[in-house]
Amino acid sequence: MTATTDYSNQELVFVRYSACEEDGSCLFDTIRKIINNGWTTQDYRNLAAEKLKKKYSSDVEINGRPRDEYRQFITQKGSWGGADDLQIFVEHFLIDFRVLILKDARITSVQSSGEHLNNLIGFAYLLYDCDKKHYDPLILFKTDGTLIGTVFENNSSNYIESILQATFIHRINSTGIIPAASCFKLSEIYSSNG
Repeated sequence: MTATTDYSNQELVFVRYSACEEDGSCLFDTIRKIINNGWTTQDYRNLAAEKLKKKYSSDVEINGRPRDEYRQFITQKGSWGGADDLQIFVEHFLIDFRVLILKDARITSVQSSGEHLNNLIGFAYLLYDCDKKHYDPLILFKTDGTLIGTVFENNSSNYIESILQATFIHRINSTGIIPAASCFKLSEIYSSNG
């Protein structure tokens, strides 16, 4: 699932995979594209609902709704997921989903969803656009167009973070342009993530 390529001496760039529809499924579709295990967006909704039931007691509110009402809500297409659902995916897949917060055409912060866990197998990046209330996955490419992957080993964190800073965050914050791609298939991501 994680990319194990030696990244040194390669020209690499992060881009937003901008094929997620703005129909309320963007978080679930983003996780589907990052994990790429053959599941549907609905499978991710169902997983979140199942795990939320196990994680929280019935008297807990999630996103302003009682737990069971939220669980029913989140399984319906068009229902937006959020931080609680993302945390479920972190704990289930043991991947630190690092969320880049985009506000007013600037990356204002990068928030780790799994830094409190010691048993993570890797990390991945998501872009959250506060203005559109929309998630997209970030994908690493070589500058020749070769796809590298979406999930990375923990031991490459500093290097991958430096690529993210130089090729994605700096470009957005200095130009307002979000590097994006939308012309590849999920099977290409899968083969790159090994």
